[in-house]
Amino acid sequence: MLQAGAKRRDKAGDKQRALRDFLHALPASTLADKLLDLADRDRDIDRDLHQWQTLHTARDTPKALKSVITTLMASKRGFIDRRETREYVRSAQAVLPLLQQARELSPEEGATLSLHALRRIWRVLEQADDSHGGMGGLCMAIGEQWLLAIQAISTQPAGFGDKLVQIQLDDPIGMLDVSDVLASMGPAACERYRLALAERRHQAKHAVAAAKAEWAAAQRGHIAEHFVVEHGAGESEMTLWRLERLYLSHLETIGDIDGALTVLREDMSNAEAHNRVLDFLQKHGRQGEMLVLAEQGTSAFPGDHRLQSHLMRCYERDGRTSEALALRRKQFESAPDLYRYESVLKAGEADGQDLVSLRQALHDFLAAAETTPRKQRLNREGSAARDVSIRVNILRSEARWLDALALTQAPAFCENLVRLELARELPPDFHVQALELMISVFHSLMQPAAGQYRHELALVDEILKRMTADQGAAWLAEIRIEYKVKRNFIRDLPASGN
Repeated sequence: MLQAGAKRRDKAGDKQRALRDFLHALPASTLADKLLDLADRDRDIDRDLHQWQTLHTARDTPKALKSVITTLMASKRGFIDRRETREYVRSAQAVLPLLQQARELSPEEGATLSLHALRRIWRVLEQADDSHGGMGGLCMAIGEQWLLAIQAISTQPAGFGDKLVQIQLDDPIGMLDVSDVLASMGPAACERYRLALAERRHQAKHAVAAAKAEWAAAQRGHIAEHFVVEHGAGESEMTLWRLERLYLSHLETIGDIDGALTVLREDMSNAEAHNRVLDFLQKHGRQGEMLVLAEQGTSAFPGDHRLQSHLMRCYERDGRTSEALALRRKQFESAPDLYRYESVLKAGEADGQDLVSLRQALHDFLAAAETTPRKQRLNREGSAARDVSIRVNILRSEARWLDALALTQAPAFCENLVRLELARELPPDFHVQALELMISVFHSLMQPAAGQYRHELALVDEILKRMTADQGAAWLAEIRIEYKVKRNFIRDLPASGN
């Protein structure tokens, strides 16, 4: 096979070389006439030839180059679909060597032309399906030419700081990395960039507040608040979000951590604001400031789990094990699961608690919670029953097989996935119980099943592997009768057991 493939490639290469030699031997006029003849019959070839001509004649004239770039980056349609964006990228990427040449001749001219190309493709991107990412990749390649040109200019004037803010706001995909530009554009432009971000952010905050106030004045009742948030300040809020992100990033870059914290602390009216500040403090190693803020946050927003987690880490860091255990247990009781269960036991161990008693207390809490109407589910008989899924999952993790099996028995409800995982994990001594559990899950899945039965058939194969050949044959005969109306399922059943 490999030799045959190599021979085919060699043969194709020979044909290509022969064609190249033939074409090189022809007079230029003959080749030109042939190209024109092909262009008359193929629109793509015609377009490429005209583009080639324009590029060749405009290489040394900046004004002409700008016109060529405008043509290259333009789209002849309003919205362009996924297939059309591929064609657009194939054609528009011819701009890259032009921008590189312009940059090498004059960094200033290269920067101007690259930014022009960026703005043109950004405009097209706003009305294109770029799900394959080709246009985004071309944006990044053009942006790289712009960044290289800017870096090649020794020092930027102060006003470039304002310009850079606007460029970043105009970038619809937010992928233009200007960190190297900021490092090289000079102190005057860098300071102006910081001031411009602060000023534009201040203006955006006022715009958001004004938009909300305008809508609040126009609307009445509880609908007004929804309408303000949904429609009144959407665009202004997006601009504010982008400016704040840029401003905070820049303050971090220049090492003004206190300045960034001042920005983050301007509005602490919700739990997310507290979490943002706590995340920022943790990122910059300022744990000493976290405890007071975490306590304030959990006091103001007692139901927020992220704030509780911040406070728990502070308690655990400072050796306040009893407070950490109390919070861990509070989180477990509000939303019990295996991870929180294990976290409580770990916190209890750190606090010197009797783990046997603590473990039993957690199981007792779960058992009591299962009797409340809110925690009940419809079992396989259609009656309201205790949902023991969490307890079974915990017992699985502790290898308490008999207790776990006992809990799964009717009339209790246990999720199919939990029962199936339990069956798979049971030791060999529990072979009969595991098989019964798997068959029970199978019947539960089959009741609502329809279509191709992919998961149900896979479970049948898994069950048959645990049976002898005679057991498998007998069971297959049973389910063929029981589920005879599910024709697709019956059709795809194996012919026999193992």
